Amino acid sequence: KPIDIDELARKINEAVKKAQENNAEEKTKEDVPDAALSINVMIVDDEEDLLDSLQRIFTRRKINTVTASSGPKALELLEHGLVDVMVLDVKMPVMDGLEVLKIVKKKYPSIQVIMLSGHPSVEAALNGVRLGASEYLKKPPDIDRLVETIRNLYRQRQAIIEEQQRKLIEDIKQRYTD
Repeated sequence: KPIDIDELARKINEAVKKAQENNAEEKTKEDVPDAALSINVMIVDDEEDLLDSLQRIFTRRKINTVTASSGPKALELLEHGLVDVMVLDVKMPVMDGLEVLKIVKKKYPSIQVIMLSGHPSVEAALNGVRLGASEYLKKPPDIDRLVETIRNLYRQRQAIIEEQQRKLIEDIKQRYTD
């Protein structure tokens, strides 16, 4: 005080404009990963309610989702189309998650696997990691953490694929110098 009204109006306009720019940037950051990433996830769990709810949540977050209610069904689905990330229940009848994980990592090593357990244990977590799981979470999962983990694993997978392609291109260039 005393206030120059013109100066105050200018400062308010600047603040509003900056806030609008920041909001537009954040909206772009939120929209771009979903649109650009186009993540394909498979959820494998014998609990139908969990499958349905996770599929709805992922769909709303623009994550392509396929579900399987058993290990054998998941392996069958992978024969017809690969996914980027698998969310895999540890305890299931017929074939448990660790058995599925062994087969997935042997046949499809680039698939990132998140293990889920309603009865988490250090032993199961360590076994999962030793077999190639990228994460081990308890049920019910914190949705934001699960989605962020899926996105991070997808990015890691893409970086590995890009690095492999870069190395292959360099190798080809060295072998076939024209």
